[in-house]
Amino acid sequence: MAIANSKLYSEAIIGLVGNLVDLGIWQYNMERDHLQWDEVMFRIYDVDPKDFKHTFRDWHDLVHPEDVEEASSAFQDSVKSNGEFIYTFRILDSQKNIRWIKANALISEVNPQGERIITGANQDISSFTRIKQEQESLMETLKDSQRTARIGSWQYFPETNVSVMDEITKDIYGLKPQEHIPASEGITFYKEGWSRETILKAFGDLLQKQTPYDLELPMINAKGEEIWVRTIGKAKTNAKGEVVKTSGVFQDITEHKRRESELIESQRKFKAAFDHSAIGMALMALNGAWLKPNTALIELLGFSEVELLQLDFQSLTVAEDLAEEIGLLEQCLEGKIDSYRLDKRFIKKDGSKLWVLLNVSMVRSAEDEALYLIAQIEDINDRKIHERELVEANRKLKQLTDRLINQNRSLNDFAHIASHNLRAPVANLMLLNELYGSTEDTASKDEIFEMVSRSTEDLQKTLDQLVDALIIKNKRGMDMQQLTLKQLVDGVNQKLQQVILSTNTEIDYDLQVDSLFANPVYMESILINLIGNSIKYKHPQRQAEILVKAWENEKGLHLSVSDNGLGIDLKRHGRKMFGLNKTFHKNSNANGVGLFMVKSQVEAMNGSISVESEPNVGSTFTIVFRRSKKTWGLDD
Repeated sequence: MAIANSKLYSEAIIGLVGNLVDLGIWQYNMERDHLQWDEVMFRIYDVDPKDFKHTFRDWHDLVHPEDVEEASSAFQDSVKSNGEFIYTFRILDSQKNIRWIKANALISEVNPQGERIITGANQDISSFTRIKQEQESLMETLKDSQRTARIGSWQYFPETNVSVMDEITKDIYGLKPQEHIPASEGITFYKEGWSRETILKAFGDLLQKQTPYDLELPMINAKGEEIWVRTIGKAKTNAKGEVVKTSGVFQDITEHKRRESELIESQRKFKAAFDHSAIGMALMALNGAWLKPNTALIELLGFSEVELLQLDFQSLTVAEDLAEEIGLLEQCLEGKIDSYRLDKRFIKKDGSKLWVLLNVSMVRSAEDEALYLIAQIEDINDRKIHERELVEANRKLKQLTDRLINQNRSLNDFAHIASHNLRAPVANLMLLNELYGSTEDTASKDEIFEMVSRSTEDLQKTLDQLVDALIIKNKRGMDMQQLTLKQLVDGVNQKLQQVILSTNTEIDYDLQVDSLFANPVYMESILINLIGNSIKYKHPQRQAEILVKAWENEKGLHLSVSDNGLGIDLKRHGRKMFGLNKTFHKNSNANGVGLFMVKSQVEAMNGSISVESEPNVGSTFTIVFRRSKKTWGLDD
């Protein structure tokens, strides 16, 4: 069947081909700067025909800025030379995406007006270009990986006895890229002996039996360096079963072998240290089970290895010590710590308890995953015994020191108490002696003599109490008794009777508590000092008034002595109020010992003392005994 219109046929064929391969056809009239595109061209360039002005500039503006100069220059060069225009460039579509275009053009004709018409085709090769770029990138990555891993390749053709090495394989052999060696010479690089014999046999079996091989062998490269290589070989046969080519992989594994050797040596050293260690060692599972105990640990705990492997450290740990170690182990498992150390007690097979110093370290994988534990267990039982003995010796030494301190304090207190407590009775005797000497009346002298007799008895009683208190304190510690408060205060007033009468002092009681638990000698000395000071430092322009008060609250039992005497400037003297040899008035008989003694005695009975005072108004000294389980005063 004949084709009626060859032009229409050609156009139809061109259109069909263009649709099949995404090929756009264009024509350009150079004299009139008129560019004509078919439908495929508009689709390739992602241009709306309505926006197309059919000029060379329309195409120029669509080319990628980085390619437009060279693409235009190549087009102009082909026009000048009447040559074929073949060029690949990039364009930016309406979404600013890059497309790769392959262009081909040729001056096809000159029209009747003498105008040159260029006809060409454009093809969108973006998909092909991307695939090619990805393949090139993949190949480059593969080459980089091979260079990094030192993996090369080789080929050998038995029929022609030609061997081929890639660049990396040559580098491993110590050869330059341009150097070439035959297969027979390549074999000689393997170390003489086992290594060379092994590769000769393997290569022979590959050629004769098509048996593949994968070997790790030492060799000496062209630079004289001893290296380790991994060589892999396989054979390709023809239809007759004849080997036509052998090929394989060639890798430098020297560094791998070095690390492997170091690891083996490290493991050997660890095993030697583990097996022959003087202290117990063990590998333990993460749950505490024994995995591998050494001989020293087996001997230390008395179990056989079989028995230990059926137990865990939890079952052999004294219950009181377990919680601390479990907490430390959990921190290790959580990655908060890498190791821990503690003193603990194990239960031996015979049931006895053994003090050990335990060091535990976590072993982790390269991915930081917990694998197992290494435990070092040192017998410190003797050290713990010595520590207990030292603690006991220190305790006894402290007791002895405290006893000496107490005895020394008791002697000092005794001297001060004797000085102060005897002063009042002696003063009474001196006053009575003066009265006795100044009176002529026989009846009065008899009465004074009786008073002297009572004062003498009081003096003897005071001395006896002081001596007895010192003896008791030295033998058994402080003698604490339940004391009746009114009886205690009455007894002190009786001893101060002559001073009270001679100074016209008025003493009142407000005792809301009947009794307290205290040392009788100290309490008497305290009251004699406080009441005596109130009399000694009375205000010269008014009658001395003293109030002895006792009450209790949640803080304890309170005992106070208040007066309306001279008072003390606490802003000036407050810090040294209870200091030794501190005086606050100009009395000739003030020696600064009394308040120091009072404070010492109160604190010896677990009490405290405070003072409130204002000059020319008076003072209040308050003693507080903290509450005990049964009564007031010193705890049991």
